[in-house]
Amino acid sequence: MKKNMSQQIGALISINKKTKKVQYGTGALISPNLVLTSALNIFDMKAREDYHDIKFYPGLCGKLENGYEIDSYYYPRPYRLNPSTENDYAILKLKQKAK
Repeated sequence: MKKNMSQQIGALISINKKTKKVQYGTGALISPNLVLTSALNIFDMKAREDYHDIKFYPGLCGKLENGYEIDSYYYPRPYRLNPSTENDYAILKLKQKAK
């Protein structure tokens, strides 16, 4: 994966359809279709449920265009019960490889 740093880091936007809450965060491409981020970008602590619509937008600046939809994700389930920094990570699998 030959990308410069500005292409590997990107924005994450997650939406809770029920509460309409929008979570903004960042993530880093660790392979063409995997993103490393914080679990707080996946799990809505107030609503006690996962966010529904999650997209990754590669690039550090500019307009949020060409977002990649998330196929699946993983974060440690203990984070749901006790959100702490030791469990605050998530891996997202993109539906398609980032260009």
